[in-house]
Amino acid sequence: MAAYRKFCGGQESSQQPSEAGFIWPVNSRQIGPSGEWGNNRGSHLHEGIDLTIAVGNPILAAKSGTITTAKDLSPNGAGNAIIIDHGDGFVTKYFHLSSIGVSEGTTVNQGQQIGLTGGEKGAPGSGSSQGRHLHFEIWKDGNDVNPLLYLPK
Repeated sequence: MAAYRKFCGGQESSQQPSEAGFIWPVNSRQIGPSGEWGNNRGSHLHEGIDLTIAVGNPILAAKSGTITTAKDLSPNGAGNAIIIDHGDGFVTKYFHLSSIGVSEGTTVNQGQQIGLTGGEKGAPGSGSSQGRHLHFEIWKDGNDVNPLLYLPK
C-alpha cells in the first residue's frame, strides 16, 4: 500500500495504515466540540467523529473497498454522503461533503480521493451540519465503533 503524503504540525510526513488497516480520511485530527464518538445528542448517540476542516479539502478513502452509496442523504441529516464497504466486515461513512467524486459500485483504493469536505451551515450538501467538518464513521459487522480505536495513533 502506498502511503499518502500529509501535512501535519509544520512537517510533511507519510501516514502509514493502522494495525486495522485504516488511514485518516482528511488532513485533520482535530475533533470539533461535541463531535466525539458516543456523544449524547439528546435523541441519539453520535455514531462517528467530526473532524474540523475547511470546506474544499480532499477526502480520502480510509481503506480500499467498494462504493455502496454516493448521493445526497439530506433527509436523514447526512447531506452529501459516501459509504464504502471494505469487504471484511468493515464499512466507512463520510457525511456533509461539498462534492462527491465517486460513483456507486466502483472500487476505490486506500488513499484515493473520493470527495471534498463541506459542512458549511446551510450550504448545498451539508445536511444538518452546523459547521465545517467531515463526519466520519467506522462500522464493524453492522455496529458502529469508535473510529479512534481503528485509525493510526
